[in-house]
Amino acid sequence: MIRLCATLLCLLSSPLTAQCRQALALGLDVSGSVDSREYQLQLNGLAAALRHPDVVNLILSNPTTFVRVAIFEWSETGHQRLLLDWTDIRASADLHRIEQRLQNICIGSNSACETQNALLLRKV
Repeated sequence: MIRLCATLLCLLSSPLTAQCRQALALGLDVSGSVDSREYQLQLNGLAAALRHPDVVNLILSNPTTFVRVAIFEWSETGHQRLLLDWTDIRASADLHRIEQRLQNICIGSNSACETQNALLLRKV
């Protein structure tokens, strides 16, 4: 997760930040080698990175532009799932909503998890 935070900081600290919108597509690994504990670690780590003061300050540093983010999971060509469609981040409340969404994603393949995720992923 430190790498993700460092990547976000590098991407957002360039001189072009003030001139153009930054779009971040963030992928989570859900391949067979990733167990539910590791998957939860990815979700929690991403949520923590998005609330880190340095990241928040960089994302919100220029009020005339915004950062757009999408979050997806993948394991192979046949398995990708969009967890968060392209979302504009213009205020700390936007970051908070993304963090809440990441913390509420249910892990597992039972019907209760599938129903919860279907309802959660429909909300923007």
